[in-house]
Amino acid sequence: MRKAVWGLGRPAQQVRRTCARLTAIALAPLAAGCAYSTGILPVGPDTYTVSEQYTIARGGNSMAERTALTEANVFCEQRGRKFLPVNMTQPSAIAISPAGYSVTFRCLSPGDPELHRPRFESSPNLVIENRYR
Repeated sequence: MRKAVWGLGRPAQQVRRTCARLTAIALAPLAAGCAYSTGILPVGPDTYTVSEQYTIARGGNSMAERTALTEANVFCEQRGRKFLPVNMTQPSAIAISPAGYSVTFRCLSPGDPELHRPRFESSPNLVIENRYR
């Protein structure tokens, strides 16, 4: 005769197997890691943006950056144009959340006068406005 657990009329071994399966299902996303992408989104004439997020298990910030920049380059190349980054951001993230990277870029014709070597400057994280003039 089998022993019932929790008053469910199920044998203890079957309950343990069910609990083990549910635990494995619940922990699988944490072990595998998650990734999220907005895909390429238009934001203006010849201007697009893409954002990527990866958990630390899948490479974190560096993988998000690599994926976003590669995706943007391929997008422009498929159209016979050149990739020109306009803005690249790496939002700060807390340790348990996915790390992200966003790039806004333009796809320009190879002879376009606006196609130049990008100059990157850090954006200030604090702006002080003087209103007493």
